[in-house]
Amino acid sequence: MALTAVLFDFDGTLVDTRSASWPLFAQTSRAFALGIDTPAQFFALFSTNLYDAVVRHCGDAARGAAAAAHFMDLVRLHYDPPFVPGIADLLHALAGRVTLAVVFSNTRATLARLLARAGLDACFSDVIAGDVKPSKTRAIARFLAAGATDAPADVVLVTDTTGDVREALAAGIDACGVAWGMHAPGQLLAAGALGVADDPGGLRGWIEQRLNNAGRGHRRRTAT
Repeated sequence: MALTAVLFDFDGTLVDTRSASWPLFAQTSRAFALGIDTPAQFFALFSTNLYDAVVRHCGDAARGAAAAAHFMDLVRLHYDPPFVPGIADLLHALAGRVTLAVVFSNTRATLARLLARAGLDACFSDVIAGDVKPSKTRAIARFLAAGATDAPADVVLVTDTTGDVREALAAGIDACGVAWGMHAPGQLLAAGALGVADDPGGLRGWIEQRLNNAGRGHRRRTAT
């Protein structure tokens, strides 16, 4: 069956999150004495769900939840990442041809602000924010339950992290990685991604293959 819906992770996939998110999390780390003192330590948290990773790092559920909430508040107020070059053209080209939705870890209001600023809010039929479903597995389940597609096999999540790839697979859908975000192509493929796009143009080609029902037998490429 052909692809009917594409879910996009937001941070690191549609926007360059590295330069924008670390200074905010550094404030949280200092406020809660987390001992996460470098960008590399912070980015390592994204191998799983960020909320869960912060709680595990703290070793205390209440303190971890408070730290995560502190970071999310900073994101809500101050997060302003640049969109990846070429992403706007990709989304405008796909809108109307396939159902598009976006998954974001923070609030719907923050996501709406960022999409509107880029003129991309009309491209998406659904936005699933962290104030509704912080887990991507649950967010995907919510999207599927809404009846936007006939079968999970017709849906793919596009993401830059291994944690998201695993959450997509747990929800019963495929995942495609992008090479410009948090994790390297080899890591994404090892986590179970069907493929990894090197740039937005390559991602468009991958999606269009699936739209034409030519991607069901897509072979994983070797990461370089």
